[in-house]
This record gives sequence, C-alpha cells and structure tokens, in this order.
Amino acid sequence: MGRKDEKPPEDHWKHRDPETETKLLDAYYKFKGWNNEGIPTKETLDKLGLDYVSEDFLQRGRMQDLDGNSEG
Repeated sequence: MGRKDEKPPEDHWKHRDPETETKLLDAYYKFKGWNNEGIPTKETLDKLGLDYVSEDFLQRGRMQDLDGNSEG
C-alpha cells in the first residue's frame, strides 16, 4: 500500500476538500516518520531496529538512501 491507496470513504465527509485532505495526510506521514509516499524512512526503520527492512527496501528500489540513491 502507498499514498495512492490512502483515501477516506466517499461518504466520510459531507463536503470534501482535497487540499485539506492532502495536508492532513502529509502531516500524518511526517508524524509517523514516513516519506510522502507512505513508506517508512530509513531513519525511522533503523531507529526501530528494523535496519534489515531498510536495506531490503533500498535493494528493491522502494526507498532512497540519504544521498538520494536507490538500488534495484
């Protein structure tokens, strides 16, 4: 799953405001330590002791390292 999958149900709010929804999702991702695509950052994974997951993500091209490089 990623950002494209993150949507409230169509009937969640009576009046939809896509700009506000985007801002809320951006703030939520930042709070969680995720990038703008909804993937945990390397720093977040490493802090949680999941450095092997960040290495796997880097190898599969699912995230970039601190220099902006991705492998895979």
